[in-house]
Amino acid sequence: MKQLSKLITGMAGEYLVAGQMSLRGWTANLTYKNYPGVDIIGQHPYLGENTIAKIQVKSSEYPSFWVGIKHSQRSQMSHLIKGPYVLVYFNKKDDNVEYYILSKQQMIDIINQSDDAWQTKEHKRPLSPDYSIKIYIDRDDLSWFRDKWENLFEID
Repeated sequence: MKQLSKLITGMAGEYLVAGQMSLRGWTANLTYKNYPGVDIIGQHPYLGENTIAKIQVKSSEYPSFWVGIKHSQRSQMSHLIKGPYVLVYFNKKDDNVEYYILSKQQMIDIINQSDDAWQTKEHKRPLSPDYSIKIYIDRDDLSWFRDKWENLFEID
């Protein structure tokens, strides 16, 4: 698999997730890009007619994902994270796609764990006092969430 632009990688991930959701009985609609924190609006008969899931998709060709949150925004996560996340990894070695699905609370927990670990490790340069650095999650920390599509049902 050749390297893709960030825009193409993101779009491909969103369409693949919507397709996977459809195969699992969801009605999945991609949002316009001006809807903050939500890439797909999903409805499933299990949730009831009037309940929707607001899903954020993050895609990467690299072994870590930027989750759309900066260190300075940690205290606002419960507001910034609207619902479940699906992290899509494009494995260049064997042309496979991997899906990691986390509920809103699972995403908040793993962001906190990842950021705590990052802040306590030794850094070559001092940390920026404004903490405007992006939070990344390593793919190795996500194995528990691989193909856990049932986590999409855990919505607020």
